[in-house]
Amino acid sequence: MIASKAIPRSLTSASGMGFPVISTGCKNVRDIKFIPLQTECYDLIIRKADAAKQPYRKILDIVTSKGYRLDLENIGGFNTRETGKIL
Repeated sequence: MIASKAIPRSLTSASGMGFPVISTGCKNVRDIKFIPLQTECYDLIIRKADAAKQPYRKILDIVTSKGYRLDLENIGGFNTRETGKIL
């Protein structure tokens, strides 16, 4: 850690100030190029008893929508094959 400077909270700020940055991220953000290190999958787990309650219902409505999937595809770097799948 560098004592003379506070490390910026945002990755883009940190990178712009010359700090080395390692983070997970999507393809490209503005002119920052990310090098993909591995593929990761994320699951959202909600108890069935809570699935009909707010805010869980709103979250499920969003992640199962076609618009959400299209937004992720437009960002790039996301495999949306199982996005919104409820088990």
